[in-house]
Amino acid sequence: VSPSSVRGTYDSFIQIATCLGIIMALFIGIPSKETPG
Repeated sequence: VSPSSVRGTYDSFIQIATCLGIIMALFIGIPSKETPG
C-alpha cells in the first residue's frame, strides 16, 4: 500500500494509463478490421 501523500497520484496515473491503452487499442484495431486476412 502506498503512502497517503502519493496515493492519489498513483491512482490517477493508473486510470489515465488504462484509458490511453483502451484508446490506443481502438485506434489500432479499427483500421486493421478492413485489411484482408
